[in-house]
Amino acid sequence: MANVVLKHLTKRFGNLVAVNDVNLAVQEGELMVLVGPSGCGKTTILRLISGLEEVSSGEIWLGDRRVNELNPKDRDLAMVFQNYALYPHMNVYDNIAFGLQMRRLPRSEIEARVHRTAHLLGISDKLKNRPSELSGGQRQRVAVGRAIIREPKVFLLDEPLSNLDAQLRLHMRAELQAIHRQLKTTMIYVTHDQVEAMTLGQRVAVLRDGELQQVDTPQRLYQHPTNVFVAGFIGNPAMNFLAAEVVLRDQHFCLKSTAFSLPLPENRAAYFPKLRDHLGHKVLMGIRPEDMKIELVAQSNNGVLLDVRVEFIELLGSEMIVHGRLGEEKLVVRTEPREVNPDEIFQLWVNTDKIYLFDRETNRSLETVSVSS
Repeated sequence: MANVVLKHLTKRFGNLVAVNDVNLAVQEGELMVLVGPSGCGKTTILRLISGLEEVSSGEIWLGDRRVNELNPKDRDLAMVFQNYALYPHMNVYDNIAFGLQMRRLPRSEIEARVHRTAHLLGISDKLKNRPSELSGGQRQRVAVGRAIIREPKVFLLDEPLSNLDAQLRLHMRAELQAIHRQLKTTMIYVTHDQVEAMTLGQRVAVLRDGELQQVDTPQRLYQHPTNVFVAGFIGNPAMNFLAAEVVLRDQHFCLKSTAFSLPLPENRAAYFPKLRDHLGHKVLMGIRPEDMKIELVAQSNNGVLLDVRVEFIELLGSEMIVHGRLGEEKLVVRTEPREVNPDEIFQLWVNTDKIYLFDRETNRSLETVSVSS
């Protein structure tokens, strides 16, 4: 095992800056997830760590060793790719054993490690099969096994589950968590799927346009996003953003627009130390779809009823997603199934204890949030 430290890491492809001044410390034995939309630089970071791409500037440290100039084979890393990258003419045994065979380890040791790895992954009965005879999930297990058997200091996983169907992805996520708990090896996992990031990562690094936006535990990313991008990217369905003006009413902060007037509870206003500086100015108010309910009477004073017009509905069995409009603003509500029809106007309860506020110019949260660690 080893920790991984990136110091001012930058990668340029001509005039394109793919990774811009990224500082990140992955602790020894940690499962760190890099997440963001396509083109945000997450796979490039993985390729820089592995040595498949050359660093434009900055440093990469594995443990106490700077590895910028080291060849990939000398970094003691193992990488799992999206497309499995298995040898089609070899059976599962030889695919898993290939790296050890190239290192000329004793045959008895190779055999013992292959069987131990296959047992861990639940593919002991597939060792004589070729990749073409396996399902997608089984092939992914073989690719993971080929990495595990080398016992590297760090595992790098580049969207390894993206080719699998939804149910199999869920199963493989659980398996990867179990493997990590058992091996206790440092893992850096790349994905564009925020659900995958939240369920797998001990910490999650959110990237956008090559820049690090925030690094934190999944729960803190959800509860304390540092800016509008993180707030909108983490959570499904995405957070609603509504323009509002900060005003004082009877010495209490209130968020006002042409469609609504929401008093901010004192305990929530205390989260935003710079709120008074925004008096008389427009801000972005964020509210998550699950923090609103249809025709639900508030259990405390911290709730407001608003009139919303339904546009369309997604029924998901135990819940439904309602897409509507509050004045001219679009709104998405996640709630229990109810009789609601398109063009109907319903009353919506908003939990004002769960409101987020962002500066309109900088898109930064008005709450003080740490960007990285």
